[in-house]
Amino acid sequence: MVYSLDRVSVTDSLHALEWRNQHLEGLRTPWMLTEDRQRRFHADVIANPDARARYWSVKDDTGLFVALVGLNPIQWENRIAEISLVTNPERRGHGIGTAAVDLVFEHGFGQMGLSAIWGECYHCNGALGFWTKIVARYQGHSTTIPSRKMWRGVLHAATWFTIDEFGWRSVYRAKQHQS
Repeated sequence: MVYSLDRVSVTDSLHALEWRNQHLEGLRTPWMLTEDRQRRFHADVIANPDARARYWSVKDDTGLFVALVGLNPIQWENRIAEISLVTNPERRGHGIGTAAVDLVFEHGFGQMGLSAIWGECYHCNGALGFWTKIVARYQGHSTTIPSRKMWRGVLHAATWFTIDEFGWRSVYRAKQHQS
């Protein structure tokens, strides 16, 4: 399956809202967002060229929306950004997340000139194994930070990770040689 980045439509944004609201344990804001609030976020951030953020729809080769990936916030002065990823829960485990990360890294490092892309994954989030594999794949760095996320009465640790341009370039060049 081939995936690509595309402009985020309001419809895509609302689908991502549904997926997001199914897995609150992995979010900084662990409450369900409303459609109205998501529409405002779409207008104020996703569709706003002046925002310090960029978001893309990830579409498969049939044009089906399968994930929302973003860089938010982008610190242009430091050439760094935090990654954000929400995938269709019904299609997890099929390489969509990895493809979305590959695509946003290619755009962030290759076109936007970023030097590092970082993230944080709470240990109560089922995606921790996914992000651990991404860090290893791109020769990134990670550390565990205790007491970062209260979820259901338990204070959980988080893994903070960063991938730099050099780690991305080594994987990108290897993929180019295979093509």
